[in-house]
Amino acid sequence: MAVKAYRQGDVCLVPIDEKRLAEIKEKGKVVKTRLLRKGENGGLHQLEKETKAVIYELDGVKYVLSEDGVGVVHGEHARVDLPPGNYEVRVQREISQDRESFVRD
Repeated sequence: MAVKAYRQGDVCLVPIDEKRLAEIKEKGKVVKTRLLRKGENGGLHQLEKETKAVIYELDGVKYVLSEDGVGVVHGEHARVDLPPGNYEVRVQREISQDRESFVRD
């Protein structure tokens, strides 16, 4: 079964399963910000202002938990609307000439 992921620039949001969700709620910490990632050029990937979504962090990885769905905004990219669900925030990487690096946004 294919998993629907959502991408905005170098940030990819991937749905997580119930087992991972339970671990995040048990061991993770709530992050008191809307910020998902700051890009190399200073652009901010963040949740829309009026949201009930919660960002957790566990082992250096951020997760978005949203019962109602949430918009992800950035000054240089189109808004991404996430449907209700729970997502891992990943930074896209690229491989070039046998080197791996983060995608430059």
